[in-house]
Amino acid sequence: MTQLSCCADSCGHNKNGYCCLNCVEVGGDLANSSESTCCNSFVEKSGSFTNDTQLPSPYSDIKCKAENCIYNSGYHCEAYNIDISGHAASYVDDTLCSTFTSK
Repeated sequence: MTQLSCCADSCGHNKNGYCCLNCVEVGGDLANSSESTCCNSFVEKSGSFTNDTQLPSPYSDIKCKAENCIYNSGYHCEAYNIDISGHAASYVDDTLCSTFTSK
């Protein structure tokens, strides 16, 4: 599993910089830079919704749609660790995979 660090503090799945999901999906089918990627698993915290009932983990299975990334192998991320950015994110498109590296 990939080590995941997330700074999308406004995501309902984020707890202390880690994700409470076992599997995260990174989007960016036609991406040529990290700015064209996103975390498709992002959901904005709203009122009472948070995923705080799940234990956050530094490791997640990363499904990746960014075919042009050197770490993508069969729609699966093979990077040792990835960083999801989006400190003030309100929408999926406000996030990105900072680890994306174009082929």
